[in-house]
Amino acid sequence: MKAAHIISAITATAVISAASVPAFAQEDGQDYVAFTAIKSTIGQGFTTEPVLVPISEGDTGIDIVKKAAEIQFTESDYGAYITAFADDD
Repeated sequence: MKAAHIISAITATAVISAASVPAFAQEDGQDYVAFTAIKSTIGQGFTTEPVLVPISEGDTGIDIVKKAAEIQFTESDYGAYITAFADDD
């Protein structure tokens, strides 16, 4: 049941924050987005610590998440979706 809660929280967070993903341009000309994955239960900590992920033109959301975290994902008729994050727990 924990995995379902994590996936639900990540999906909800992605939907809510999709319009406001912070993007940063560094002096080196590379663009970055800030990424983190947080467990849904209070006090459990991060699945992925906050990190700046380099982005390139044409990157999809799943491309960015794959750069930031170890994930499992599935392709469907609607596109890719995350099925699991690597976690020490």
